[in-house]
Amino acid sequence: MIDYFKKKEDLIVSKSIKHLHLSIDIDCWDLLVAPGTGVPESKGLSIHEFNKIIQILIKTGCIAAIDLVELNRILDKNNATLLIFEKLITKIINGVLFNSDIKK
Repeated sequence: MIDYFKKKEDLIVSKSIKHLHLSIDIDCWDLLVAPGTGVPESKGLSIHEFNKIIQILIKTGCIAAIDLVELNRILDKNNATLLIFEKLITKIINGVLFNSDIKK
């Protein structure tokens, strides 16, 4: 999956794409990581994999819009998904606005 996005990074740069709309559906994350979604994925992405993909996309400098969907607080357990959601969106925004390191 990460190699796929590395190839897309090269494509974005080579085509001089200026703006990307990043749409993140929380059910792409593994069920054990993010139980608070209506359509849980038992073999979804880990947070580490997701972070790597986001790092690749941020490096392009083209992210112009972000939307996050499918958070279901009713199905969440101990706010686990919400907390991950908040942490990751903060990292994405910091990476886009301030070019800060999002590995942390």
